[in-house]
Amino acid sequence: MKYQAHGISERGHVRAKNEDAYLLDTDRHVFAVADGIGGMLHGEIASQRAMDSLKTLLDEDRSDNLPPKVELITRLNQDVTTAGIKKNASGRIGTTFSMLTLDGKKAHLIHLGDSTIYRFRNGNPEKLTAAHNVEFEAYSRGVPVDAAGGYRYALTRYLGMRDIPAPQIDSFTLLKGDRFLICTDGVSDFVEPTTLAAEITSSMNPDGSLQKILEHCLEAGGQDNITAIALFIESTD
Repeated sequence: MKYQAHGISERGHVRAKNEDAYLLDTDRHVFAVADGIGGMLHGEIASQRAMDSLKTLLDEDRSDNLPPKVELITRLNQDVTTAGIKKNASGRIGTTFSMLTLDGKKAHLIHLGDSTIYRFRNGNPEKLTAAHNVEFEAYSRGVPVDAAGGYRYALTRYLGMRDIPAPQIDSFTLLKGDRFLICTDGVSDFVEPTTLAAEITSSMNPDGSLQKILEHCLEAGGQDNITAIALFIESTD
């Protein structure tokens, strides 16, 4: 297996601090982003704690294998919750979590919240993750959502919940030429998928693609933190 990967994280023009974090581990083929929930306190602590905890789990296992997916989420959720308690926050802390791991010709996805993992195959953008919010949960149950409701985008699954959240878990086969973008909503909310596809597929390297995507986000006002990992699969042999 051969690939290129690059990550960026920027505060943007509006937010006072960067509440995003990411982990890019090419030795163990693990790529993850986290977006601290702005409606809660200390989003930057929640997202960084999730990434630090993930790295600790990788370091603890010399076989380079992560724990089973449900156990992984249980551990990360507990660690984020504990970080909130230690901070003595008046409210809970929370963060999204979107991770892609590579294993030979297979890719494995674990996801909570409203960050996004895109796959670009033959230049076509495909959103691989659902947005775990009130609107999505209602739609999945066939329940209508009040369009005027102020909480339709409130997250229903994230790290830091009292009960262990149920993540989206998927596995799929990699193909030579597949390209991926793992990003927070500071990217996906402000740049159209077709524009992302154009930038991801037109560059020879992920660094160049991300710089162009960052420019689009800032030109749109840079209203949120901007964090993304681009991953280009060159060979699955």
